[in-house]
Amino acid sequence: MNFTVIIGTSEVNKTSDVSIELDRGSLDFGTLLSGQVSNPQVLNIRNTGISDVRVTAEIGASSDSIFSKGLYLSSHFWPDFSEVITNSTGKDVKVVFNIPANYSENGMNKGSLVFRAEKV
Repeated sequence: MNFTVIIGTSEVNKTSDVSIELDRGSLDFGTLLSGQVSNPQVLNIRNTGISDVRVTAEIGASSDSIFSKGLYLSSHFWPDFSEVITNSTGKDVKVVFNIPANYSENGMNKGSLVFRAEKV
């Protein structure tokens, strides 16, 4: 499975209140079977703006449905993920993909994850 992470810009932005960047543009969870959990992959989110931010995540609208059922960020099911990142610092986020035991489809799945940052 390929997994793409979408961000607005990768340029450091010290004039905007809210700006984040990720240390990579994609994650590949390899080949998994129903009921299996991927190895954790670490993604660093860096606050490049001038304000502290709260970062949340959502599965992209064009993603295969399996991603909304089994994606975990820092041990939280993706809709429950929320991290405050102070300006000029970063946080490592462990990304794990857990295929539900009752999932019966085979084949390549693709999706995207959108990180949203808001000023706190």
